[in-house]
Amino acid sequence: MVVGRAWAALGQVGLVIALPAAAAAETGGSTWLVRIGGALEYGPDYPGARSRGVTPVLTDLEFFRAEDGPTFGAPDDGYELPLFDNGWLNLGPAGDYQPGRSASDDARLGGLDNYPATFVAGVYAEAWPVADRLRGRIELVHGLRSGAGLQANLFADWVERHGPWTFSGGPRAVWGNATFMQDRFGISPAAAARSGLAAFDADAGFGSVGMTLAASYALSPGWTVTLYDTYARLVGDAAESPIVTTIGSRNQNVLGVSLEYTFDTGL
Repeated sequence: MVVGRAWAALGQVGLVIALPAAAAAETGGSTWLVRIGGALEYGPDYPGARSRGVTPVLTDLEFFRAEDGPTFGAPDDGYELPLFDNGWLNLGPAGDYQPGRSASDDARLGGLDNYPATFVAGVYAEAWPVADRLRGRIELVHGLRSGAGLQANLFADWVERHGPWTFSGGPRAVWGNATFMQDRFGISPAAAARSGLAAFDADAGFGSVGMTLAASYALSPGWTVTLYDTYARLVGDAAESPIVTTIGSRNQNVLGVSLEYTFDTGL
């Protein structure tokens, strides 16, 4: 499973070539830069899991015009292409990669319906009500596979910059429609008969609330290293699912270290 996720993360790098080229054509040849980051994370093997493992992930993939400069990015932000940026508001398309779940993650999942990994795509909007200090962000994305559902990821961060250091932190919340919640936390009658867990219908609502803390250090103009911790507490139907109450845990924590690189695409 870890090897598969590693290949999936590497495969996303191909977007670096395609998206800036298309955007450059639309903006009259503006110079586009890319910030890309990879990390090792120690956290739950799947949403709601008690078991943990180390997973390589692509944490950052952002395209921006040279004249705008890079915006602040938290380690749990999705990938983004800011097509509009007036200093306090920026928005554009967003995406991410989300791993799946199967009995290979935990033998106790045997009999439950698996769900495969998927890319998600949609839009994001980010506002800075206090310039360079307080950020609010929303990502509205939908899975690109059947049954993945719609989710809204909500972020708020207070940002402090001190020389090469950047410290940030703030609350998080994830809302999912009924398809999203049932995909991850529901148990069909057939799966209940196979697994021995009770059947469970998960409705639309908030699935988790939590926070992310991060500390970044600029090694050079191009390279940055970041340490971060993301904690999420499952709530609502996600917290009540037998997948969580019997097999997993409502407390989800991810520790990570990432390395980001910013470079000019020449486009």
